Amino acid sequence: MIETMSERSSSSVSSDSGSASTSFVSEARTPAELGAIAGVECSVAVDDRPWLLPIECLAISVGPNGLGELGYAVKSQFPSASWRRDLSMITAERPVTLEVHNDSSSVTRILMTTACERNPQNTSAVEGVVSATAARVGARSAVRAAVSAGTRSLGIPLLGAGVARLPIGEAADATVMGVRDALGPTSGTSLDRIVFICRDETTRAAIELAWQSSGPSLGALLPKFSRSVRAAVSRLAGPTTATALAGSLQSTHSDYAAGRFGLADLADNPDAERRPTADWLAAVRDCYDLGEVERSTHEVIDGRLTVLALAELDDGLASAMGADTLTALRAECELEPTPRRHVRLQDDEPVKRDRDVLNRYGVATTLVAQIRTLISERTSPSFMVHIDGAWGSGKSTLLEFVEQEVAAQDEWLMVRYDAWRQSKTGPPWFTLLQSVRAAVRRKKDHRRLFDLAERRRLLPTSLPATLMMAVLFVLFVVALGWVVVNAVGLSFKDTAGLVAPIVSAASALGLIAASLGRFASLDSRRSAKTFLDSRSDPMDHLSGHFGWLRDQSKKPMLLVVDDLDRCSEAFVVELLDGVQKLMRDGHPGTKTTATQPLIVLVAADGRWLRSSYDQSYGSFAAAVHEPGATVGSLFLEKLFQLTVPVPQLPDSLQASYLEALLAEHESDSRTTQHEGADLSGQIAQAPDSEVLAIFRRASPLERIAAAPTVMQRLVTDPAAQLRTRHALQRYAVLLDPTPRAMKRFVMAFGMLRAVRTAEGSAVADGPLALWTILLTRWPLLAEHLAQSPASVRYLGLRATAMPSSVPAGLVPLFTDPPATLRAVIDHPSGPLDEHAIAECTGRPRGERVGV
Repeated sequence: MIETMSERSSSSVSSDSGSASTSFVSEARTPAELGAIAGVECSVAVDDRPWLLPIECLAISVGPNGLGELGYAVKSQFPSASWRRDLSMITAERPVTLEVHNDSSSVTRILMTTACERNPQNTSAVEGVVSATAARVGARSAVRAAVSAGTRSLGIPLLGAGVARLPIGEAADATVMGVRDALGPTSGTSLDRIVFICRDETTRAAIELAWQSSGPSLGALLPKFSRSVRAAVSRLAGPTTATALAGSLQSTHSDYAAGRFGLADLADNPDAERRPTADWLAAVRDCYDLGEVERSTHEVIDGRLTVLALAELDDGLASAMGADTLTALRAECELEPTPRRHVRLQDDEPVKRDRDVLNRYGVATTLVAQIRTLISERTSPSFMVHIDGAWGSGKSTLLEFVEQEVAAQDEWLMVRYDAWRQSKTGPPWFTLLQSVRAAVRRKKDHRRLFDLAERRRLLPTSLPATLMMAVLFVLFVVALGWVVVNAVGLSFKDTAGLVAPIVSAASALGLIAASLGRFASLDSRRSAKTFLDSRSDPMDHLSGHFGWLRDQSKKPMLLVVDDLDRCSEAFVVELLDGVQKLMRDGHPGTKTTATQPLIVLVAADGRWLRSSYDQSYGSFAAAVHEPGATVGSLFLEKLFQLTVPVPQLPDSLQASYLEALLAEHESDSRTTQHEGADLSGQIAQAPDSEVLAIFRRASPLERIAAAPTVMQRLVTDPAAQLRTRHALQRYAVLLDPTPRAMKRFVMAFGMLRAVRTAEGSAVADGPLALWTILLTRWPLLAEHLAQSPASVRYLGLRATAMPSSVPAGLVPLFTDPPATLRAVIDHPSGPLDEHAIAECTGRPRGERVGV
């Protein structure tokens, strides 16, 4: 089998990178280094005999029909292993390990995993469809299984890219991300090296691209650093060392550390840890509190701070610089780095429910309850929600909890869209369409019938008629020729002359049929572009097709968009505009209007979204005459009906809460849990009017422990929702005079109550309602006041006396505040002074807050 594969490989490499027929190359290549994760070196090797690589463990993928090409090759190389197993018991979550032995190979263990999803009818069988999600889980499980077995080196191919026909790009992304998922928390284990195994140079390039794309976004990191650091980064390419990055800074800033830095010998060590430049910058960023950096004389992470952090992260660089140089450098820096090795990789994996110390699961269930109410009332055919938070604040965790709640009921069709990953594969409209199609198709019992139905509706009206005319024409010519030949008795030469036009007509018919297949397909970017190019009004047809897909789901659709704040400004705007125009509103003249509701959750830093629109529509800035608003803020106001901040633990509670969680004495931990349970019991039995008062009287730690019970009593309970709507009617005069504005206000208040409760805040209803109005009507002002509550005292101040801490764009709103804004700030239910604003933003009274 091995010889046959090698002989075939030299002549059967397909030009289609996604083809399953692509064979392994016939000669080994030197592994190319990719970088390191948590101290584990990663590389990629193009090799048709991966068992000869210096690895202890080799992973292979099992598809819907059993072993693939690599699997059979490995089986023939290790025939004495226990291959007689029930392969259907292998799942992405549970790989199977085989012990093997071969004198000519260092491999002692085979890991069999899969890129197949579980079959709903038989959860233990590998009979489901192949997907990128399952491939990622399979790769993660394989690495963890290798670590558990004490493996030092692992070889892993692209899962699902063989006979299972998962596109190479998707398989590379999924496998690399699965490895990154597994390696985040494995620092310090026996695993030293992972080798990605591939079949050709095209696949190798896909793996390298996936590796580069899976790390932090360099474009999003650079604004946190000074020009000198940006220039140093621009001189580097590919995975690098901390010493090389410091050396790049040394070439232009030898004056650091009173000149000692320029004298340091920063020769690059070939054995030093290598990471993508973005990974190093992310690690440096995590060494500092960005708020402290902004308030310091540095203002941004400059070259000195960067070198100091790199020396803390890399012992080799610290040794090369020397203690005297580091001491002199610290004397020139206002801040000290606090290294957190590999924190970003670990934090990117969403927290599980049993470790949800910030009650984000309660916020997620509250959000799902609000959406259920919207759908049941049919107030709108579509609704967009913004999950707002900075990087690392827990947006992905909150989304995962939403997905778990939805999946438990199976009432909505879930469409997951990873914007950062998809931005590498195509334009937003295409990747969005593919995600929706894949989700709808997965839920179909008869997928081929779905494919046929889709192709039938995608056909331009002129093509079927053209094809029918062509068929009739060919039949007519053939029949006429037959009659003439038999009646006249033509010679062979004359008959050949008569056949020529028939052959031409048949060829034309074949071309028409081929074109018909391209016109009626959306399986690839090329076919989708052909589909659009063939329409006089492509957006009309594309919008109609999105509507048709929504109705094919037979249930409401929940589109979850994550990591949008890692994408470029252009992609952000194009994606959100596409969701708005193609999926929500529909295009004018659309023939298909979706009847199933659409809910869109977008998790991203609101500042990045606003900045993206400000940059893309900068030419319209002069047309914005609304005080305290920008083009971006107005766009976001129109796009999103609800914004939900991610719960954050107040600074004043972090130390005491972590101390309780990590209590050295088990009895201390049990005491805290017991007190929280007692408070939950009191709240569960208390009258509605006393819930908030009881919650307020408890200690901060007790409030956090009892927060889920309070959320249920005050927000998610149907009776509580009715009471809230009635109580908030008094604030209607402060809102836009439309029923929609009132509904948005009620929802926003409910979600803000849930978030503040999750954080342990017992802020009263009145101030929270007024703050909600401020958030929805003047978001930029609210953003500034959240950072500097004391600035509320500057409302009505003359421009000449306005402190410089007030942003220039907000000065007109401060100097001449609208009457409605004054009414909100001075309302009897408040007023919204600096202490009330601090409570509404999750800060307890007395906590220091600043700009």
